[in-house]
Amino acid sequence: MIRDKFRSLLLLSLLLCLMPGIMAANQSFEARFESIVDQLNQGSKEEFIEALDIDAILRRAFDGLDLDPAVRSRFANNVIRGKKNIVSSFVRRTPEGSYTKLLNVRVNGDKATALLRYDLGRIGYGYHQYELVRDDEGNIRIVDWLDYTAGRTYSDMLRQSVVTYDPTESSVRGLVKSYDGSDESYARLAELIQAVRDKDFNSYHRIEPSLDRRLKHSLFMHLLNCDVGKMSRDQNRYNDAYRALENNFGDNPALALMLMNYRLSKGDFDDLGQSLRQLQQAFGVRDAAVLLLMSRAALGARHTDDAAVLADEAISIEPQLESAYWAAINAHVLLQHYSFAVSTARSLEDQFDKSLERELFEKSGRYANFVKSPQYEQWQAEKE
Repeated sequence: MIRDKFRSLLLLSLLLCLMPGIMAANQSFEARFESIVDQLNQGSKEEFIEALDIDAILRRAFDGLDLDPAVRSRFANNVIRGKKNIVSSFVRRTPEGSYTKLLNVRVNGDKATALLRYDLGRIGYGYHQYELVRDDEGNIRIVDWLDYTAGRTYSDMLRQSVVTYDPTESSVRGLVKSYDGSDESYARLAELIQAVRDKDFNSYHRIEPSLDRRLKHSLFMHLLNCDVGKMSRDQNRYNDAYRALENNFGDNPALALMLMNYRLSKGDFDDLGQSLRQLQQAFGVRDAAVLLLMSRAALGARHTDDAAVLADEAISIEPQLESAYWAAINAHVLLQHYSFAVSTARSLEDQFDKSLERELFEKSGRYANFVKSPQYEQWQAEKE
């Protein structure tokens, strides 16, 4: 008994000794990445570019690929030379000047993941989950990231790009990590990738049905079919590709944003709402922009009460998200909660220091009953 108590006290004392170091490590990751995000929001990309470990990313991209040495070297040099342009491909300046938001940092020893949201203006929002490590000098290094808009990691996108640049039976062998096929199967895959490179979509659709069944059912081929559907601008092929992706991988939260436009186009608001809930859970944090999307999906599915609750939560989490106020106003108007609609409109005016013009409501049929209500009339009278 005494020995057990002594052991417990020893373990507790060791834990107390380690806690400051653990907390310092967590704060270091968070503080350093917050600094990178702050610099992005001030218009400087230098800290982000400096943190990119291009060598580590390229090692992941090339892992298991049998590439011509000259092709490998040329591709690597192109990526290294274009390092400064990487961040420009997904960071866009908004009128307000702020375009990134750090949502979450999860630390595990000398590794961490950081979830970052990008404001893409009218396009919506993009999300990257960065893999971070600390080098020997204590600097934060970005070794890869999951791009939720594309449904794949950056290293996987590079991997596909280098093989597409020079598709041979040897180079395609390691392209789909989960697949191990015959020589004939890889020869067909090389033909298919060459058709993608040449934008020969007729050949692509001729070859694709003859691929090995296991390869055709892989996530890689589903994503490639979606890419080709977009590149070819063939609406039927596009719909077929996204329908197959949804049917076979629709519960993968990494694909929720990629599938969003397809689900919207067919009015599948219930499935959209479910996938957004899965995305929110995968994020591990309540993000106001995702809540806003969930509110819109709930409104489309005619779950108006849920839409109002979600929009109100989005406002409480991020009062700077103006579109959340309008989502809440619209939901409360549909519910005939006119007092809540007016209260939200007032909050919007206060938050953004502006006055909402009467025309915004009185020229739109959706607000016809709202503008006749005593709550609306009282609000307008107070404004005057």
